[in-house]
Amino acid sequence: MESNPLRGLFRVSSPRPVEQRVAPQPTEPTENENVPFEVPSGMLEKLLLELF
Repeated sequence: MESNPLRGLFRVSSPRPVEQRVAPQPTEPTENENVPFEVPSGMLEKLLLELF
């Protein structure tokens, strides 16, 4: 749902959303498995909100 405003601004529907969806998904579980306490969910949410 957060990709909708980006689509209107960049007028792109495949390259941008695909990269953003693929990047956070594999990165989050990998970091959580290695260091679950150093990367709290709140930090990830704040970083994602700042990017958007």
